[in-house]
Amino acid sequence: MNRKYAQILSILICALFLFLLLPTTSLDNYERLKNEGSSPATEYPIMQPPSEIFHKWLVSYGNTPYSLNNPQVEPPLAGNSLSLLSHLEYIPVERDQGRCGNCWVWAGTGVLEIALDVNEEILDRLSVQYFNSKYNGGTGPNWAGAGGWLDDFAEFYAEEGFAIPWSNTNAAWADGSQTSEDGTSVPWQIISTSPNYPINQCDVESIQTFGQNPTTAINNIKSVLAQGRAIWFGFFLPTEADWNQFFEFWNYQSEDAIWNPDYSRGHFWDSGGGGHAVLCVGYNDEDPENAYWIMVNSWGTANGHRPNGIFRLDMNMDYNCYFYYGAAYYSLYWQTLDVEFDIENTLYNIALESQEDSGSTTGLGTLTLDDISYNLPENVTKADGNYYAEYFAADGYMFDHWETTGNISVLNATENPVNVTVNGDGVLKAVYKKVTEGEQR
Repeated sequence: MNRKYAQILSILICALFLFLLLPTTSLDNYERLKNEGSSPATEYPIMQPPSEIFHKWLVSYGNTPYSLNNPQVEPPLAGNSLSLLSHLEYIPVERDQGRCGNCWVWAGTGVLEIALDVNEEILDRLSVQYFNSKYNGGTGPNWAGAGGWLDDFAEFYAEEGFAIPWSNTNAAWADGSQTSEDGTSVPWQIISTSPNYPINQCDVESIQTFGQNPTTAINNIKSVLAQGRAIWFGFFLPTEADWNQFFEFWNYQSEDAIWNPDYSRGHFWDSGGGGHAVLCVGYNDEDPENAYWIMVNSWGTANGHRPNGIFRLDMNMDYNCYFYYGAAYYSLYWQTLDVEFDIENTLYNIALESQEDSGSTTGLGTLTLDDISYNLPENVTKADGNYYAEYFAADGYMFDHWETTGNISVLNATENPVNVTVNGDGVLKAVYKKVTEGEQR
């Protein structure tokens, strides 16, 4: 009897040893990543608007004009690829909304950033924080971190009239720990708005996919990308189980895996239902059986498993996917921005000052810049360029030299008048001294 048990035990040990020597399969790797403590799915925020806000978003979508094909752009062809990712300046690990429910702002800002480079050849990160801090005062149930729609984003920038770089003072992302209930952690008043990129126009356009055959829907999306315009893609998954499936995909699958949301079709909305917005920057359908859209997320890099912060969305999906939330609603929404920058009029802050060489007095005299006379000190705004400046000393004093800081320079510091070059914010200071016997002003 003991010998029999010993034989069975030997067989089990050998089987276990052989199992451990087997090559690791993709499923094993999937389980390993889960067990290594990748970010729990529950840490990723989704938008869960009240029903009245949800319906407001869908009404605004229905009222938005459709994007038209540009006759100057070649029609998209099957078996091709296109990517606008090189026009997006970003650090994947920093493109992370954290606990904040403002995915819609990250996606909208991405559309702006790509338009800035495509249209103006300016590759720069734009501040998500400025929007977060200022939109609806940065607090209350309708602040940016509680969710929103592309129409809200476009309306803000159409009224604000400019976007600012991420690199401005206090403009870097700082609200990652703020939930939908918290409000912003950065008052908008302390964020520097100079330099900035003036915006003349910011309008939303929808991309027609509902009720279209798959080929038409795909070509409509491709046409917008072919125009050099990125796409804001909002999607809804109606149940907690549906979202957990996407979270599992994001957390543990590689960037070359393809996700298809068709599994959620026809499901009924429950307490775990919600929406998310990401940035569509291109596509690849060189292999028709594995064609996909390229999506940039705002959930970081999934602990390094997604080094570029992107995922692939199946091109061969149901563009009329739907769910039930009292009635039947479409799940997938494709929109873009018709944005026009006015870069020539980018304005910078210039502090005009004067000071005695001994430091005994300040602010005496007047300074003329570009034929406008200013009492000192004074703050003015000017665009990039060269300007004529002249200092007029007060009685009993005379000009000595110029001093500059920041992005202001003069051709000759001892000349008055002088040519001044403005490349950004800075200080232009006239230094004066007392007139002594024998000196002339």
